[in-house]
Amino acid sequence: MLIGLLATAGSPESLALEPGAPAMATQRYVLGRVAYGQGQFAEALRELEVAYALFPTSVKLAYNLARTNERLEHWAEAARYYRRYLELAPTAPDHAEITAIISVMERRAEAQQPAPAPAPVSTDPAPVSAEPAPPPSAPPVVVAPVEAPPPASGPGLAPWLVVGGGVLLGGVAAGLYGYHESENGQGLSHDAHDRITVLMPVTLGLSVAGIGGGLAWWWFTRDAATE
Repeated sequence: MLIGLLATAGSPESLALEPGAPAMATQRYVLGRVAYGQGQFAEALRELEVAYALFPTSVKLAYNLARTNERLEHWAEAARYYRRYLELAPTAPDHAEITAIISVMERRAEAQQPAPAPAPVSTDPAPVSAEPAPPPSAPPVVVAPVEAPPPASGPGLAPWLVVGGGVLLGGVAAGLYGYHESENGQGLSHDAHDRITVLMPVTLGLSVAGIGGGLAWWWFTRDAATE
């Protein structure tokens, strides 16, 4: 077993690395062994890591780094270097023992992992919308229907035309009658002639007045109905 590599200084051969090791790697390995023997495990780790960087195929360096990390309770690193030791020395007589130690180191490394931090609880107030709330909608305005004013009442144009036309026709009839009597030689009395002479312009004036009044009444009532 190689466990005794760090236990005692031993013979000069125990302080030497494998053949082909750089002189600087051997020197740092010796310094690491001395520091380990004095209980200065952090210092020993630094020296052994320098030596391993110079000579990474050394079985002794892999094993000593595993032991030193184990003393410092670096469980994950200890397991890594123990596995490296078994890679470099697959037929080592302590293979089963080192395998069991690796399992112990891995369990301790898992237990050493810090628990995940709980999610932070936000203390910020809920966001407030910058836009103001819309005002309440006003009720619809109902406009009452407005009835159109009734058309202006009145007799209209027709009665005036009838009256004016009747008066006109009466006057014309009287005039024609007088003319007919004079043509037949019968003649008219002086009174009848005077009445016809007076009646003709009167009836003509009444006819014109009736027709004109009807037209005026129709015109004004038409404008009032269209407003």
